[in-house]
Order: sequence, then C-alpha cells, then structure tokens
Amino acid sequence: MCFLSIGGHTAEMINLLLVLRKERFTPRFYIATATDNMSLQKARVLENSLADLSETKGPSAEFMQIYRSREVGQSYVVGIRWSSIFYVESIARVKRLSLSGLLLYKFRIADQFFVQWPQLQRKYPRAHYVGCLM
Repeated sequence: MCFLSIGGHTAEMINLLLVLRKERFTPRFYIATATDNMSLQKARVLENSLADLSETKGPSAEFMQIYRSREVGQSYVVGIRWSSIFYVESIARVKRLSLSGLLLYKFRIADQFFVQWPQLQRKYPRAHYVGCLM
C-alpha cells in the first residue's frame, strides 16, 4: 500500500518503488487524497511502464482516492491483515519526525521504520537510516 501526497512525497515514493523487487510487492495499492490527481497520475505512468517490462498478465496495481481526515473531521482506520508496514519518513524531515511518523514510531505500528537523515536515527534508535532516497 503506497500512500501518495503532494509536496515531493510522491516523487520520493516513486523513486523508492523503482528499486524494489516488484514481484515481491504485488498487488500494489496506491492511495491519494481526492484533491490530489497528480500523484495518482504519476503512479499510473509508473505502473504502465512496469507492465510494459513485465511478462506477467493481469492487474498488479489498484488506485484509490480518499478524503483527508482533516476534510471530513475524523480519522481513518485501515484494516490490513497479513501485511507488513514499512514506513519511510520524508526527506524533508531533518530534525524531527512528522506527526504520522511519530505516531507510527511511538506506538510501534510500523514493522520497519526508515529515516533519511542520520541525526533522526540517533534520536529514534529503532529507526533504520537508509540515506537519501531522492
């Protein structure tokens, strides 16, 4: 499940997906807010290019739009069974985690938690420093 958003986060996710072994992560679910058409468009372009290279047939990705919790005044509960959660904090977060990252880290929701700055790994020792993904 790939959560996309504007502000450079989609570009980070696309770069990350380019180096993953796609056959291990299928099907892929792309989720963006209802007001963000650009991110899903970029994800579709990526998936189309992967489909052109792949020998397998059938859908390997689904695309969904959801309303932001701030827009509807409530939070989302995502029920995922038999899945691992890998969280990659944005490269823009240099000194402290985003609210999403902090919640996932503090409540140990993510199975693997990655940061792109060494000072974040020192501050949050359960995080894995992976360097710059951009």
